[in-house]
Amino acid sequence: MEQKNNSVTSAETNDDSSNVDDVTTSAPIMPNLMLGDVFSMFVSKDYLRPAMCKPFVQNGKVYATDATMVIFIDEKDCDFEVKNEYQEKAPNVEAIVPIPNTSKIIYVQQSDFDKFKTEDELEYTGEEINCETCNGEGVVEWEFEHYTKDFDCPKCDGTGYKEEKQQRKTGNKIFGVCRVKVGETYFDMKRFYKLIQVQKVIGGDIELIYSEKPNTIHSFKIGKCTILIMPCPIDDENDCDGVLNIA
Repeated sequence: MEQKNNSVTSAETNDDSSNVDDVTTSAPIMPNLMLGDVFSMFVSKDYLRPAMCKPFVQNGKVYATDATMVIFIDEKDCDFEVKNEYQEKAPNVEAIVPIPNTSKIIYVQQSDFDKFKTEDELEYTGEEINCETCNGEGVVEWEFEHYTKDFDCPKCDGTGYKEEKQQRKTGNKIFGVCRVKVGETYFDMKRFYKLIQVQKVIGGDIELIYSEKPNTIHSFKIGKCTILIMPCPIDDENDCDGVLNIA
């Protein structure tokens, strides 16, 4: 089987500085967005953990986390109001924040990531309505004398729905199963790309400030915000759609 070459470095990507999205700059590229918009990118979508669905405050710092990434800033530098009715149930994020042990500027830009957006983005339209014949269970019971047996509902063909949501392509491309490699550590590209998004809003360099062992948590600084990212190890780079080496 032919082995695919799916690993590139940021130096191999387009270096056209005429594109504003491709410039590493200390000035925000999207100044109309606010710090609150940045923190909203890091909150959890798991409503079984409501305390993580909004930013929260712990010991003078404002945090947001989805359990795979953490962003925080000193409360005095926060320009939005933090309202979290589940504040007391928030996880003790402060306990996992490492003490900075390095300082290294990460030179990476928008165009480094663009070539990895190869999957079609899908959205759902319509709504799901339960089948009235099987009450949404997808099966009906056949009974003969004292014997019973379940069969797929003939009305909905076993789906359980009278109407189902439909998938359609949006026309946009998203990341497939891709990784970003920093040193010997791999990160999910969708997560790491948030550093680029944060940089566009608040400006500043992307600075690596904590890195101890391969495939352990890493910490980055952008402006006054600190961002922690959990690693996403892989056994073989060829199991991914692509790997971007940036440091």
